[in-house]
Amino acid sequence: MAAGLVVATLHGWRLWALQGLSPDATVNGGGGLEEFLPVEWVPVYAIALLVLLATYVVAAILTLIWYQRSVRNARSLVRGVRTTPAWAVAFFFIPVLSLIKPYAVTSELWRSSKSPDRWLGQPDPAALRWWWGLVLIGGLASATARYLEVPGATVASLIMADATMILSLALHILAGVLFLQIGGAITRAQNGLIDSGYAPPPSDLPRWAA
Repeated sequence: MAAGLVVATLHGWRLWALQGLSPDATVNGGGGLEEFLPVEWVPVYAIALLVLLATYVVAAILTLIWYQRSVRNARSLVRGVRTTPAWAVAFFFIPVLSLIKPYAVTSELWRSSKSPDRWLGQPDPAALRWWWGLVLIGGLASATARYLEVPGATVASLIMADATMILSLALHILAGVLFLQIGGAITRAQNGLIDSGYAPPPSDLPRWAA
């Protein structure tokens, strides 16, 4: 999050520097952000990008591990959980499904941990919907910014790219804060069930039908 704030600030710097140029002018060179920064800030930008990439990779790995363990816990504690640990991870990498299923898995984890006896009929909290909305909109904004920031772009395109990238970074930081709250609540609820010795009620189905 700190690295994201630094990168957003430096994009804001270029956004400010571009204000005095004609919108239709073509930027010489590649139009990279480092062309508009003071020399002493170029290493800061490079380091911030590397830290942002490294922390993103580490956070993504830890998040996938958390999903795998949480789904495994849910399947042990609650009846009716259909997602498997392997699919909870795979959904993040499958096109189209990655836009829908991670939210569905998180919803299943939230509801099953909060109301293990009657979780199927429980609604999702507003925080869950806000979190996934921020993730999707932030991803769209990031893709748009990369599309606009190309060699030979006009000043107007770079201004739009900077504004969109700042928006994307802000949305992803907010989504990260919400996910920490949501994931923490799920983990605490599951740990509470485990510590209390909770066991799912016996199935009403006959043994041969289970």
